[in-house]
Amino acid sequence: ELATILGTTGFMGQLVEGGAEMLLQGVRESEATPIDCVSAGYRLQKVVYQASPVRFVASQSWIGADQNGPSYSGFFGAVKFATADDAQAFFAASADKWHRCNGQTLVLHQPEHGADGLSRITDVVVDSRIVSAVVLHDDGSTIQRALGVASDCVVDVEVTNVADNSGSGAAGAVG
Repeated sequence: ELATILGTTGFMGQLVEGGAEMLLQGVRESEATPIDCVSAGYRLQKVVYQASPVRFVASQSWIGADQNGPSYSGFFGAVKFATADDAQAFFAASADKWHRCNGQTLVLHQPEHGADGLSRITDVVVDSRIVSAVVLHDDGSTIQRALGVASDCVVDVEVTNVADNSGSGAAGAVG
């Protein structure tokens, strides 16, 4: 399915499953400004989900390539909440935050890396079941982000388009 959506063949990584401890801890609350933009900028962060009743987390990575080398990489996570209402509430709050972060620069204060990391959040699109954004990192990389809700789960997607960022917004992540 990913090969069809993204236009290239690829390989799936190992499925990782577990409880809330499987959420990523790459961004700490004290490091990010504005903190509400972490969800749009980074996938499956503990700081984003920690106040919610998370019951289960599953994630898997994917890399696509053609004769010219890698063209896409993706990271796909599913977060199961205690109830469908909890998932919908988390999604609604996240969609509002993403909308407010459109055009903002997220600053990560990480002195151990020698400098602050900057990520510009753009092209935010919100609808009733999916919110998406494009994130431009100061290292020159561009990622597509999408967050969707279905039943008692939120799907958290990050796609990096190495070969081409043709102005299609976050179409790969949404797909």
